[in-house]
Amino acid sequence: MKVKFAVVALALSGLLFACNKDGYKKSDSGLLYKIYTDNKGEKIKEGDFVKVNLIYKTDSDSVLLNTYKMGRPYELIIQKSMFKGDMMDAFKMLCKDDSASFKILADSIFSPKFGMQKMPPFIKAGSYLTFVIKIVDVKTKVAMDAEATKAVDKFVTDSKLAFNKTASGLRYLVTTPAAAGTPVKLGDTVKVHYTGKLLDGTKFDSSEGRAPFELPVQKGVVIDGWVEALQLLKKGEKATVVIPAKLAYGEMGNGPIPPNSPLVFDLEIVDVKPATAAPVSAAK
Repeated sequence: MKVKFAVVALALSGLLFACNKDGYKKSDSGLLYKIYTDNKGEKIKEGDFVKVNLIYKTDSDSVLLNTYKMGRPYELIIQKSMFKGDMMDAFKMLCKDDSASFKILADSIFSPKFGMQKMPPFIKAGSYLTFVIKIVDVKTKVAMDAEATKAVDKFVTDSKLAFNKTASGLRYLVTTPAAAGTPVKLGDTVKVHYTGKLLDGTKFDSSEGRAPFELPVQKGVVIDGWVEALQLLKKGEKATVVIPAKLAYGEMGNGPIPPNSPLVFDLEIVDVKPATAAPVSAAK
């Protein structure tokens, strides 16, 4: 499952084509910008995870998005600039706690180049959209990985349970062994009952009250942590697994799962259907 960026995310990749107006300066890359708070910290870099409060409005000051009213900042990973002067360049001018505004030509935001929908009728061609932003937090990928690892270590220590640890950092504990059960192998089809939780115990999904989840054990079907965890188990076994964020939904999260979240799953292997062996070619 992949997270889709909202309209705002696509807008943040738009080009700016205008000359200075309303006191805005123009950068070497063509950005129209106005810095309100300029701190001396390390500037944002490609690959950094950023939390930003954002007000997104039209030339007539009609507000299209306000994260302050939503009660939570917008979250994104800084990508490689698609074009000279796009908003990824804008973020790289700032650091934590900085605030600024940027003007973007509406025509560029709703350009087919970005796979965007047709420009809404309430936005005029040739007008500008303004993004007023406040950088709430900035974390490098290394820092985020270290933070997530520390959280998993604390969870395991606090549980006082003898979790096993794999080379990838996944933790697992078989709570109901089944010595004679069929081992799960890559390519097998399994039926699984599961409950998924965050480290703080918040449940985000479960098969409770439903038929078990049936799936092939292969990459791309489920998160990598599941592919690894299932192969550690046998039919009839129950286990608790703690999956590092990098083997789950990573820096972007997914729906109710926040970015950079390790996940805890209680799993029960209900059935295992071995993969069908490829037919042997007839001798010529």
